[in-house]
Amino acid sequence: RHRPRLMAASVLVLGHEVDALWPAAKLAVELELGHRGRRASFECDRARDPKLMLAGYRTIRVTHRRLDREATDIAGQIRALLAQPPLTEAKTA
Repeated sequence: RHRPRLMAASVLVLGHEVDALWPAAKLAVELELGHRGRRASFECDRARDPKLMLAGYRTIRVTHRRLDREATDIAGQIRALLAQPPLTEAKTA
């Protein structure tokens, strides 16, 4: 069985940094371990999501709390997404 290759920490996708990426599946995982009160960083992350989505990438955001309490569920969600075909790029007019 083929396992999609994980490219780890701080991968650039379309000029934006993501925490983890499965390139063949176009799946990005962002660890929300705290913005330390930095509203600009929070806003930048939210502005990036639709840009990646339009290019066919799916993004999962994982908070520290979820990672601590729901690691098994998160892993299952990632496996399920990896089993699905990637999104296709949106066509713009």
